[in-house]
Amino acid sequence: MVYRNEEQSIFEIGITKQHCSAIQHDAKAPLPILDKRAATHIKLGDLDQAFSDAREMVRQEESDAIGYLRLGQILQIQGRPLKALKVYEGGIHRISPKDAHFKTLQGSLNKLSEALAPPKAIDPFRILPEELANMVFAHLHFKDLVIWTDIDFYGARKPVSSSTLREYVKRSRGKVKRLATNRVGYDQKAMIAYVARRCKDLQELYLHGGFVGSSFISLLTCARNLRTINTSPQCEITLKTVTQLLGCCSNLEQANFSVIDARSSPSDWDHHMPKLMRLRLDNGTNSQPLFPLSELLPNIPNIRRLRLMNFDLNCENDTSDFSLLAHLVGLDIAQSSIKSVRLPASLSELKFNPHANQPRTQFLPKLVSLTFSDLSRAQPAFLRDWLEPSKGSLRHLDVSGFQYLMEDQVLSELIEHGCLDNIEQLVLRRCDIGDKALELLAQKAQHLKYLDLNSTRVTGVGVKALASHLKGTLKYLNLNSCKATSVDAVQFARSTGLAVSFLFPSGLRTGQKVRLM
Repeated sequence: MVYRNEEQSIFEIGITKQHCSAIQHDAKAPLPILDKRAATHIKLGDLDQAFSDAREMVRQEESDAIGYLRLGQILQIQGRPLKALKVYEGGIHRISPKDAHFKTLQGSLNKLSEALAPPKAIDPFRILPEELANMVFAHLHFKDLVIWTDIDFYGARKPVSSSTLREYVKRSRGKVKRLATNRVGYDQKAMIAYVARRCKDLQELYLHGGFVGSSFISLLTCARNLRTINTSPQCEITLKTVTQLLGCCSNLEQANFSVIDARSSPSDWDHHMPKLMRLRLDNGTNSQPLFPLSELLPNIPNIRRLRLMNFDLNCENDTSDFSLLAHLVGLDIAQSSIKSVRLPASLSELKFNPHANQPRTQFLPKLVSLTFSDLSRAQPAFLRDWLEPSKGSLRHLDVSGFQYLMEDQVLSELIEHGCLDNIEQLVLRRCDIGDKALELLAQKAQHLKYLDLNSTRVTGVGVKALASHLKGTLKYLNLNSCKATSVDAVQFARSTGLAVSFLFPSGLRTGQKVRLM
C-alpha cells in the first residue's frame, strides 16, 4: 500500500527525472525546464540543486526576470534575505521595463525591502534639505510618488463602471483604506466585493446610494479591518440589515445610518459590540416604531456618542436607562418619543424631547451642551429645574420655541441667578423675548460668542446693546426674520466687527404678476 505522501514523493521524483532527461538531450536547456526542475527540487527539500538550476538560469539569460525571481526565492528560503535583495536589485538594472515579469520582480523587491527595514526607520525626506528632496523627486515618475489610499466617487457626474474601480485599486497596490461609492448603479455590490477582497486594509466605507440588502453581509466579512461605515439618505436599508451589518463587522468603531426603513423585519440586537464608539440610527418612515432599547444598550458598553432619531424609546418599566453606558458623552434623542429617562454621569452633550415637563432628577457634572427639541408645552419651572444644577458649567443652550420665555420673567430670572454667566452659544429662536432681557443678557453673559435671535421681537435697541457691551467677544448674531429690527442697527453691529445674518422675511409667498406701464 502506498500512502498519499509517498505517492506524491514518487510523482515529484519522476517529474525531476523527466526534467533531467530533457536537459541532457539539449546542450542549452530552456529556461522553463530549468525553472520547473528548480521548483521540484524546492518541494523535495533539495535547495542546493535548486540553487544551481536558478543560478544557471541567470547565467544563460541575464535579461529575463524568471531566473532572478527563482534565485531570490531560494535565497530567502535558505535564510539569506540580503543576498536575495541584491539579486532582485541586479535584475531590476539588467531587465527592460517592458519585460512581462518586470512588475513582479519590482513587487518582490519592494516587499523584501519593507520586511528588512528596521522598525524605527526614519523617513529621509524629514531630514534632507528641501533642495535635495526636490532633486530626488525630479528623477521619480508620478506613479512612484503617489499611492492612492482614498477612492471617493461622491462628486462623480457620470456613472462609474466596475472597470474604472479595478484600475484605481490596481494603481493603489491594494492599499485602499477609504472607499466612497456614488453613481455606480447595479455594480455597487460587485465593486464592494472586489475592494473587500483585494484591499485588506479597508477601514472606511461610505455608500451614497443604492439598495443595501442582506447580500452585503457576506461581502463585508472579508473586510476585517473595517472601522467606519456610513450610508447616505439616498441609500435604502432596513433595520434588520443594519443589525446584521453591525454583527458581522466585529471591529466597527463608527456606524452612521441616515435613513432606515424600520416598518417591518424585526431586528436582533443579541450580538456584542464592545468596539463600537459612535452609532447613529435615523428612522426614515413617518411613524415611530418601538425600538428595543433594552436589548441594544447592554451590547454597546463602550459607546461614546449615540443618536436614535424618530423612534419610540419607551421601555416596559417606563424608564429608559442609559446609565449603563458609563463612557457615553453625547446623546441625541431629540426626535424620538420617550417618557422617562435615566442618564449617565459621564454625559456632556444632551439633545432630547422632554415629556410632560419631566423634572431633572440627576446631577450631570460634565454637562456642557443642552438642546431641547420641543418646549412648546413646557412651563417656566421646568427650564429653571434643568439649568440651575449646571450653573457655571453649561456652554451651549438651545431653547428654541419656548413660548413662556418672557423678557420680564424666565429669561431675566435665569440671567440674575447666573445660569447663563459662562454660556458661549445661546439659541433663542422663536422665543418671545424683547430688548429689556437682551440688555440684561449683554451685561451678564460676558463669554457669549454665538447668539441666535431668529424670529424674535428684538429691535435696534437690543442689537446695539449687544454690539456695544459684547464688543470683541460676540462673534455671530442671527437676526433673520426679526421684523422689528432696523437696517441701521444691523449696520452699527457690523461696524463693530460683529458678523450679522439679517434676511428680510418674505411676506408674499404667492401672488399675481403685475406689468409696469
